[in-house]
Amino acid sequence: MDKNMKIAVCDSDKDFLNKVEVILQKLSKNNEVPYITFKYENSYELLAYFSNYKDFDIVLLGFDNMKKNGYETAVDIRKIDSKVKIILVSDVIQFAIKGYDIQISKFLQKPVKDFQLLQVLNTVIEEKQKEDQKFFINKTNARIDKIYYSEIKYIETFGRHTLIHTVHGVYESYITMRNHLKLLENSGFVQSHSGYIVNLNFIKSISEKTVLLRDGEKVILSQKRKTSFIKAFNTYYFC
Repeated sequence: MDKNMKIAVCDSDKDFLNKVEVILQKLSKNNEVPYITFKYENSYELLAYFSNYKDFDIVLLGFDNMKKNGYETAVDIRKIDSKVKIILVSDVIQFAIKGYDIQISKFLQKPVKDFQLLQVLNTVIEEKQKEDQKFFINKTNARIDKIYYSEIKYIETFGRHTLIHTVHGVYESYITMRNHLKLLENSGFVQSHSGYIVNLNFIKSISEKTVLLRDGEKVILSQKRKTSFIKAFNTYYFC
């Protein structure tokens, strides 16, 4: 799987931001996985981006230049997304205990040594990669494809078959919608219409009759499924 992992780092210390970026570059080379690093000196910019796109895999939080500590920012992030991995960096040891309430992945007490930072980042990255490695084999008369759950945007009916829309392209499938739902159960996929199954991780917004994805594609939202769809979305991100 060649999905770029997006990692955000927020801290008022520019040297610390650059240190994390260098370590991530080293890990990216060693693990042969591309990481995209987003650096923020304040939580306002981080939250403004994340509330719109919800596409960070990991967020590392320190003390920003708006005098907001990492724990406070982590609470705000959890209000947006319950799944993203959070690493909290602070000199306040009590945040390590409080952090469990918002399901932080790791806590680092300042001052942080380079080897500690490398070890924690590597551990959390590995955890995230394992979560993203669920896949199934899609067989047709023409080909056999390995399709990762994390790369599916949505699935739609196509005559007696289905079409699996992924970040890499569209694949015809002989798997029925009913069996897709069974296969993808408890993995963040919800039916928005009798002919559509949507990956909640790719949603940008929900309107009266449409689900807008982050890449601009639109999926039909039926009146019949609207309430249950919105409930599933809220449960996935906020519970």
